[in-house]
Amino acid sequence: MKKISIGIFILFIFIRVFSYNLNVGTYENYPISFTKDNNVKGIFSDILNFISEKEHWNINYTIKPQKNIMKELEDGNLDIAFAFGYSLERSKIFNYNTIPIISDWGEVYTNYKEDITSFKEFSNKSVGVMKSDIFYEGKNGIKNLLNGFGIKCNYIEYDTYDEIMIALSKNIIDIGIVPRIYGLMNEKKYNIKDTTLMFYPIELFFIFSKNVDNSIINTIDMYLKKMKYDSNSIYYSILDKYLQKNAKNKVPMWIYIIIISSVMIIFILFFIVYLLKKIVSKKTKKIKDQKEEIEASYEEMQAQNEQLKSNNLELENMYNEMEKSKKKLEEKYNEITSLNNILDISLKSEEFEHKRFKKLLEINSKISDFLKRENDFLLSEMLKISINVINSDYGSVYKFVGNKWIFVDAIGHDIGILKTLDLDKKYVFDVYNVEVVENIERYNTEIPKSTLEKLKKGIKKSRYTLLIPLIVNGEKIAGISFDNKEKKFTNEDIEIAKAFKTLSETILKQKKYENNFKKSYVNFANKLAMVAEAHDEITGNHIERVGILSEFIAKKMNLNEEMVIKIRNFSPLHDVGKIFIPLNILNKKGKLSDEEWNKMKKHTLYARKLLEDNEYFKVALNIALYHHEKYDGTGYPFNLIGDNIPIEAQIVSIVDVYDALRSNRPYKEAFSHEKTFQILVNGDGRTQPSHFNPEILKIFINYEKEIESIYNQIFKN
Repeated sequence: MKKISIGIFILFIFIRVFSYNLNVGTYENYPISFTKDNNVKGIFSDILNFISEKEHWNINYTIKPQKNIMKELEDGNLDIAFAFGYSLERSKIFNYNTIPIISDWGEVYTNYKEDITSFKEFSNKSVGVMKSDIFYEGKNGIKNLLNGFGIKCNYIEYDTYDEIMIALSKNIIDIGIVPRIYGLMNEKKYNIKDTTLMFYPIELFFIFSKNVDNSIINTIDMYLKKMKYDSNSIYYSILDKYLQKNAKNKVPMWIYIIIISSVMIIFILFFIVYLLKKIVSKKTKKIKDQKEEIEASYEEMQAQNEQLKSNNLELENMYNEMEKSKKKLEEKYNEITSLNNILDISLKSEEFEHKRFKKLLEINSKISDFLKRENDFLLSEMLKISINVINSDYGSVYKFVGNKWIFVDAIGHDIGILKTLDLDKKYVFDVYNVEVVENIERYNTEIPKSTLEKLKKGIKKSRYTLLIPLIVNGEKIAGISFDNKEKKFTNEDIEIAKAFKTLSETILKQKKYENNFKKSYVNFANKLAMVAEAHDEITGNHIERVGILSEFIAKKMNLNEEMVIKIRNFSPLHDVGKIFIPLNILNKKGKLSDEEWNKMKKHTLYARKLLEDNEYFKVALNIALYHHEKYDGTGYPFNLIGDNIPIEAQIVSIVDVYDALRSNRPYKEAFSHEKTFQILVNGDGRTQPSHFNPEILKIFINYEKEIESIYNQIFKN
């Protein structure tokens, strides 16, 4: 009887082991899952086939759109489905296995008509998404992400990722949302481009019908645990097979993107240095040629030629400084490499990857904006981003101006009070590396009592302070401070702080280099203006007044700050071509002959000899070449009409006429402001209001008194 019982038990076990017929569903998501020769292939199916072969399970695969697979699994028509990210809503309907197969995250793709660099640019765009996709409808999916930013767009729903890619390649939609791994493996196939925008990191699992025996789930987890522990297991062979070592769940792909982007930036900077070298060499040769021409034609211009020689020497010094900057750029590359190593170490923590992923991406996407903005904006933004990543209670950022310690921004502290403090630089706790200080208040012994009381009112009490000094070229220029009421800063916080220190200092250095380049160009422009002033003493002060008044009008037209600065710097060059006009014509009293007038008009064309073939001098060339064009087409040298004339030339045109009418010239006495204003508004035999842009003329009318005051002040000085 005992033998019969044992036999029945063994038979039961035998039947149980060999009787599992499992209906498994999935959707097209190459290389995670896909069909080939009417068979389901991919990472998940290969792993499941390996387990089922070991356990003697019979697998029947079905591949349909994701939404249909989830419906059939919920209705009990399927036992298992893959590959799905976890969500609370899904866990109420399905069971998940415990051990994830692979990590993935959402990525933004565009066609070559679009250039998307931030989520703000989604506004009013058509966005392709897959029905039921977690990257679409999930808690942190694109829909909730954009709603959180208050961004509205038009969602176009598709059954598969392939349909999204096809629509994107045919320009039916502007933007496509697909998983990172799918996009990486398929982007070349559809001739689309990825962006640096990524979101919602997830892990992919098997999901099961509520009716499936838990022993099946436990068996799958058991095999996954063993395979992932063994680096030589079939699990890693399958990943290598489909991902070609591009998408293993070890280091997120965006780290490689940052590294590649950094290397590209360094390459571009080297190329800029090389290009500037060629530009300077070419410009130097042109100036030398012009010098020889002037010496041969006009003996009276010897003094101006000496000035041009001096300019050449300064340009050569500029080139030498640019050569020195190569070494600086190499140091920057090493700093960025060091930063990436720090990030690589930090990313070994899964918790860090999930909680701080978005903030780190935000820094990467804002670097180009930081380089264009003032240092105070950069310091404020770095504080706002880093305080969440470092997980601090409070924070502040400050700068040093001369011997003064000035607060720029604060979170948690009272920035209104802090900005009113008169603090000496020597009061700051003196550190040169990232450092944690306990009870930092005890070191405030040098601060005067009255100032210290105000400081205590503005700063909340804390036990631990994390200090990040920002040093550029050996000079401490700013600092960031994080404060915790009681909790200590972790080693991970300190490493992240070091990364922020390196990144902030690198951006500040780069801004300084770019500003030096721009100053060099402006200095060269000033030297040319000095040459023109020395050549034509009658109109010398005229060019300075034109610069200041042109800047005033440009601001009233709400032109962007960069254009206003260029108009201010380059409008004094509007008559630079006159250095090629003989002095006997420039200073002639009385009316010019037709031949002399034709020579005089060529001064606009002569400006090309000095300013052409240089992108940075484009605004300067437009001003010098077109400032005698008139809005009604009656000007010279090209008879341009309306807005075919660059806006900078339109501004300088009216200012040039205003100043000329108010100035003494060999052929006329100076007019009063009132008479000059009436000529501009109502016209006379020579000047008509139709010569000017109506919008600019309106500004001249509305701000007549301010313009008169500015002119009188400049003339007085």
